[in-house]
Amino acid sequence: AGGSGTAGAAGTGGGGAAGTSGAGGSGAQAVFDSESCSFTNQTGCESLGCQNCPMFDDNCDTRCPAILDCVETNIGCITEQDPLCGARNGAATSICTAVVEPAGGANPAAGQPSAFARDLVECLCTVPRPN
Repeated sequence: AGGSGTAGAAGTGGGGAAGTSGAGGSGAQAVFDSESCSFTNQTGCESLGCQNCPMFDDNCDTRCPAILDCVETNIGCITEQDPLCGARNGAATSICTAVVEPAGGANPAAGQPSAFARDLVECLCTVPRPN
């Protein structure tokens, strides 16, 4: 639960907690910002998403877009910890759990339909965008 990254100097964060390394970073300190999520402007994220489903994989071709539809419809539910709005809190479900779980879950392995959806949502909610 590192700093909020309020457009400060490039390295503010005294020693930097080890958990901030995964943003794919190209120098400009990309940060997750749920307020900036945009499904209409996909600039920088065009190579991500459901088009990466394997050819002729009906499971992925059906489940991945269903996740994105749910998340886009319920955009306010997106958090850095649960960008697909599908994680459970004990037995309590989230708004998109029903479409996320059968697609690989909220923290999917690579190649799962929810992994392709998660990659896109994380990109769409990153400032600045990676590409």
